[in-house]
Amino acid sequence: MRLVDQVAVVTGAGKGIGQAIAYAFAAEGARVVVADVDADAASATAAAIASSGGQALAVPTDVTSPESQDALFARVRNTFGTVDILVNNAGVFHVAPLLDFPLEAWRRGFAVNLDGALLATQRAGRMMQAQDPHPVTGCRGKILNISSGASEVGRPFLPAYGASKAALNHLSKTSALVLGLERKKDR
Repeated sequence: MRLVDQVAVVTGAGKGIGQAIAYAFAAEGARVVVADVDADAASATAAAIASSGGQALAVPTDVTSPESQDALFARVRNTFGTVDILVNNAGVFHVAPLLDFPLEAWRRGFAVNLDGALLATQRAGRMMQAQDPHPVTGCRGKILNISSGASEVGRPFLPAYGASKAALNHLSKTSALVLGLERKKDR
């Protein structure tokens, strides 16, 4: 139970990898916020966590929308008062050859995989900076971005996915630098 009394927000937690992360965090005692564009999937994941003795809150969220992200983190603040962990997991991919890749699919991939992570990081990062360090961990929060091996190796039919995940890796480095420097000011 390493995450007792910690609040974890997991985007794309209605199914797949995000759902598995939500279940694992709940098993470790975290109060899990299940954020997913599919409200039914989010509710089902939260219900499964609750039925196994955990605590979860389903929040329908379109990670590409600043207003939806604002609503998500307002709900987290109003319900729990804090956010200890953010997992930027929401992601999409479109399979098509590079020379025929639809621009709309390219834009959608970047909107979900990268813009969504930026928006959530900004909101969670502000909350984390403003809150007191956790009494057990001693830190203000953790942000985890779920990337892919496709970020490092070209894939002929996944150009937007690989490029957006490579950009997510850079966002992760920048976030660590900025938020890490901010934390050092406290010492």
